Amino acid sequence: MFTNYKIVGDTLYLYVDYSCEIGSIFDKEKNYNLIDKVNKYIKDRKIKFNGIKVVLLLSGLMLGTIYLNKPNDKTYDTYKDNKYVYNIVDKTIPEITTLEDEEVSNEVTKVVEDAINTTHNKSEVGTNNKVVSKNNTPVIATNINSNTSQANLEINNNSAERYVTLKRNNGSIVTLSMTDYLIGVVSAEMPASFNIEALKAQSVVARTYTYKLLEYGRVLTDDISTQVYKDNNELKTLWGNDYYKYYEKITSAIKSTNEEVIKYDGALIDAVYHSTSNGYTENSEDSKKAASILELELSQAKTYLGLTDVIGEGIIVTLTDNDSMPEDDLEIYDRRISVYDLLQLVNELKLAGAEAISINGQRLIDISEIRCAGPTLSVNNVRSSAPYEIHAIGDKKTLENAIKMRGGVSDTLKVWGIQLEVETSNTVDIPPYKGTHPHIYGHPVEEKY
Repeated sequence: MFTNYKIVGDTLYLYVDYSCEIGSIFDKEKNYNLIDKVNKYIKDRKIKFNGIKVVLLLSGLMLGTIYLNKPNDKTYDTYKDNKYVYNIVDKTIPEITTLEDEEVSNEVTKVVEDAINTTHNKSEVGTNNKVVSKNNTPVIATNINSNTSQANLEINNNSAERYVTLKRNNGSIVTLSMTDYLIGVVSAEMPASFNIEALKAQSVVARTYTYKLLEYGRVLTDDISTQVYKDNNELKTLWGNDYYKYYEKITSAIKSTNEEVIKYDGALIDAVYHSTSNGYTENSEDSKKAASILELELSQAKTYLGLTDVIGEGIIVTLTDNDSMPEDDLEIYDRRISVYDLLQLVNELKLAGAEAISINGQRLIDISEIRCAGPTLSVNNVRSSAPYEIHAIGDKKTLENAIKMRGGVSDTLKVWGIQLEVETSNTVDIPPYKGTHPHIYGHPVEEKY
């Protein structure tokens, strides 16, 4: 339920796992033992905390306060409008314990403490950080809502600037306005020489993806794990003498799409195409080649599964019952083609390398059955009677020899007077399997490296 903690003064801040059911946290009927869970977490983690006030946070959102030893029934408070503390996001604080750089650890601690201490009018947090509060009032996060049931572009006209915390590859933690962050992202992920409309589209995609990451409680980085970001110094190196021209162009694209995001059915989409291109887009010719290869592989797979028409060289075998009157009534069944005769014939063809086989127009695949159905035989749950015409595609000479070899299936059938004819052809046609092919219980095994 809790992912980590932070003690500031006499208050314990617990970070709630974003996967838990938030609506039930302060519902006494659903979560009557919340205080027990808090106490257990403190005990299990051996947290040295002697205070009584515990604040629950989720991605910077202050869900409420718990008083561990308050005597009356009012053991916790919830925030009516949900105050939002910037620069505190899920898993940001847990990483403090793993950082080896003492300066980075101190910087994160300062960001957290200053964000929590909203009673002071701070205009700056750390060296590289922007305003996190105005007029002694914490900046309030606004929600972008939609009641539509289709994909749409939405604009939030709230004038309050948003801020994000970014963990850089060099270990530093910086706080940026959403505009400054998106300038660094769009500049890193799309060439500034592109048409302004393309840059606007990328701005909307990058903003949507950023909001989605924050919604998931993800920590923003400057590499491919979230979105590539370049600061001003990096952009000056990238653009050289064109820095001011391109910076103005990117800024214009972002500000002209201010607060525009993409939603589907009321929720932010996972705008992963350009955000995961990480500064690169596919060459259209390479995409066409990839599509062509996939199409070929799909066609081959369908052929192997017996789901397409196939034509090629092979043989056509015709089996006809012995209609002469038997001397003994018991011999009548031996004079008719049985399921065993067909199974033996099919097995010989498979051993001889037949790539596709059909019986009276029914394609044989891995789940096909050949069984007795009274005076008839059933293939793929379709009944048919003699004469039986078996088509097989493969090396026609090899297939023919397999059927006619001495002591083989042909000699066995002749003993009972069953007629067997073999015709070779360069254009044997076999139809596709037309039944269902459910695959429910088996799953691919993941490769282990």
